[in-house]
Amino acid sequence: IMGVIPMKTLAASTSPLADTAYAIFGSPGYTIISVVAIIGLLCSINGFVLMQGQIPMAAATDGLFPKVFKESGKGAPVIGLVTTSVLINVLLLMTYHESLFRQFTIIVMIASLAYLITYLYTSLAVIIMFIKEQKKNTGLYIAFTSAIISFIFILWVVINSDKLAILYCIFLLFGGVPIYIVYSKY
Repeated sequence: IMGVIPMKTLAASTSPLADTAYAIFGSPGYTIISVVAIIGLLCSINGFVLMQGQIPMAAATDGLFPKVFKESGKGAPVIGLVTTSVLINVLLLMTYHESLFRQFTIIVMIASLAYLITYLYTSLAVIIMFIKEQKKNTGLYIAFTSAIISFIFILWVVINSDKLAILYCIFLLFGGVPIYIVYSKY
């Protein structure tokens, strides 16, 4: 893409692949890339809608979610689909901005931070495991060193992330605690 269209145009472009196709093949190239992108978008949306009900159902089947998510209506996990759809809409409303790009950026940052927090805890677990097991197993030094480096790096990334995304991620993490406490008794 770089070198085909000017950098300023590329930086301001909302569809750089289609713009590049236009520069190389003209209007037909732009149209083909745009249509293929729309088809890909529709296919991935369809996959995500199908998946969003299956994840709560699988968690309920494993005993990690309430049993109500395991039940389905006519073969479809209706409760899971409705619940996740409501939660997705709440997320969209919480992150609403005049700019769709800014809203998308915040949602991507929330998802990235949620993964990073998981890796942060994993690194911390390896560090704790090393401290407890170092006398028994000296082969953990490489894992310990990797865990220290990853813990510091992930902590640095989280601290330097978008503050609004951090706030939403905190709501996401702590919002799950009461739900876990209530349903862990069942």
